[in-house]
Amino acid sequence: MTLPELRLLEAAIAVAQDLNFSRAAERLHIDQSTVAVHLQSELKKIIEGKPPYDIFVRWKPLHEQPIGWEPDINDGVRLNVRPFMTAKALNGRGKGASILRVLPKGVKWDKDRGKEPHREKADFPWFWSWDGVTQDFTGGREFDCNRWNDLHYSIQAKKEARERQSKTQSQKGTKK
Repeated sequence: MTLPELRLLEAAIAVAQDLNFSRAAERLHIDQSTVAVHLQSELKKIIEGKPPYDIFVRWKPLHEQPIGWEPDINDGVRLNVRPFMTAKALNGRGKGASILRVLPKGVKWDKDRGKEPHREKADFPWFWSWDGVTQDFTGGREFDCNRWNDLHYSIQAKKEARERQSKTQSQKGTKK
């Protein structure tokens, strides 16, 4: 890690501790803008919605997955706050440090209990034997019905799914 990166980390921790940009910058003898620039860059990542700063909702088909910051209050707080828990503070301390300080205890981010009813592979590929790491997972051979929450689909994959759905809908409309 370079010296400038270490200084940025130190500043992020100070902001998290002081909960105030001005006090943190004053304590570290740095310009307040350093801290603000880092926070701004993290928030831009969330707005763009590129993995891992995206919102993933396992019960919505791939073509309905949010692109960028498109929170749906009906999806619950845990899913909508997830990108903020992923974004790191400039100098966050601890394993769960984020721009919202620390991860809440007891929240399962990776997989929920229970099994999902059968879902179509094209719409819900993550229920088809996800390996736990592949981004833009297109589905495996078997439906395993695991309730994964920690998947990430690129903006491109979401747009392609929307285009496929649009074509399917228009083809159904012309057959009537």
